[in-house]
Amino acid sequence: MRTTDLYLRGLGAFVPDAVPAASAVAEGLCPPEAPGRLDMTGAAVAGALSAPEMALRASREALARASMDPAELSLVLYADTWHQGPEGWFPQSHLQHHLGTGDALALEIRQGCNALFAGLELAAAHLAVRPAPGGALVVSSDNFGTPHMNRWTSNSSFMGDGACALVLAPGHGAVEVLSVNSMVVPELEETHRFGAPAFPPEATTDHGVVDFAAREAAFTRHLEETGAGTDLWMDVHKKMLKVVSRTMAEAGVTRADLARAAFTSLGPEDLEHRWLAVLDLPLSASTWDYGRRVGHIGAGDPFLGLRHLMDNKEVGPGDHVILGGLGSGVTVSCAVVRVLDPDDQG
Repeated sequence: MRTTDLYLRGLGAFVPDAVPAASAVAEGLCPPEAPGRLDMTGAAVAGALSAPEMALRASREALARASMDPAELSLVLYADTWHQGPEGWFPQSHLQHHLGTGDALALEIRQGCNALFAGLELAAAHLAVRPAPGGALVVSSDNFGTPHMNRWTSNSSFMGDGACALVLAPGHGAVEVLSVNSMVVPELEETHRFGAPAFPPEATTDHGVVDFAAREAAFTRHLEETGAGTDLWMDVHKKMLKVVSRTMAEAGVTRADLARAAFTSLGPEDLEHRWLAVLDLPLSASTWDYGRRVGHIGAGDPFLGLRHLMDNKEVGPGDHVILGGLGSGVTVSCAVVRVLDPDDQG
């Protein structure tokens, strides 16, 4: 999707302090070999601070940076990958209430770790037909410190808490969004549910601590036994090649134009063998040095990585950054942005 006149006017973040993996090992929460195997040193931990409250803080910062009145928003999209609060209650309404967004259309996006990319596509289409002025708020937030999750063992990477908020609008901004795309290999949707009953939903049962890593490993063994695994994961690689090629072509950039890259924080093996291999980029071009310290923060990783690059002056005016994500589904997403002026957030 080639986007036109779409700017990231405000980029907000709330990432709590990271707890060292060594502390989790000492407490018996994390296997001693895990930090070295994953090349991760810790995870951001929010304690009892809820995900919607973190989202509210990140949103307020994004709106302040954008110098935008919340009442100017016509769209609010809330992305999450884990449970947000009481059953029957919607976190996007919490933002509407406390931000004062008026009658903005507010929706929750359940698209796993690539939900912010989906939010970008939806916001781009919405703003293209919505009379200016106005903007869209796209937020992601998660707190994994719940009884059914062990952030140190439940996934193939340490799970960090935090929130990321994007204020998108036409006209001007710190970053121009040039293109965004997603593709899917739905035959791999069993990856996160293999062996688990579809009903009743797990959230309604006392199922204990979820282990996505074990499910993925079991599903992989199943695919190997049936002979389908190689073909399906090759399909993922092909989709990555296609989505990267399409996104870069739409953005009008080549590999030589890319200053940096930011991806979902799934670990150096995933980065090097997937995204970086496709792009022919070194690990140092990514934001892994940041991600390995705060963990995999749901759908926010690539955009929190972009914020990290901007805050630390690692990118400047004219630099192109490619963002990529691999999520449940299995979905593959990619965006190319151009930094215009990191200080023009307003």
